[in-house]
Amino acid sequence: MALSILILIIAVCSTATTAQQCCCGASDGKSAFTAIKTGPQTGNVGQVVTFQEVPTNIGNDFNTVTNKFVCRVPGTYFFTYSIGVYDSPALVDPVITLNKNSDIIVGALARSSGTGRFQQSTNTAILNLETGDEVYLQFSHHNGRTIYSDTNKYTSISGHLLYERKLV
Repeated sequence: MALSILILIIAVCSTATTAQQCCCGASDGKSAFTAIKTGPQTGNVGQVVTFQEVPTNIGNDFNTVTNKFVCRVPGTYFFTYSIGVYDSPALVDPVITLNKNSDIIVGALARSSGTGRFQQSTNTAILNLETGDEVYLQFSHHNGRTIYSDTNKYTSISGHLLYERKLV
């Protein structure tokens, strides 16, 4: 009987496409993504930054509908993001934060200099995540601020699993 149950668990896990589908909680331990903006976005406080291209989405953990990374494999992750700003009076000083669930983890401010040049700002975080945790970028501090991107892809976010936490 015990052998039959073990065989059933192995069979279900080997055909599951996500960790949630697998009754034993097994995963392939792979998760990495990059999402890229190809156009500008004006946003208000709390609005999620949207992305038009996702050239890498190993594990399909970046949700292209919500524009949020949803943790499938519990563990420690590395995230980095970069925002572009075209320096003009109408597009001044956007603050973009990296959030875990509803908590701000780090922020990036692209400060205007009034010179009509492109500005770039980045930030990075290492996070311990549980299954279902969401990580995303959002507008913070001021309404009506614009981040810039075009076919040169100045605004992006990337993340990947550093260490999987094995379930006991």
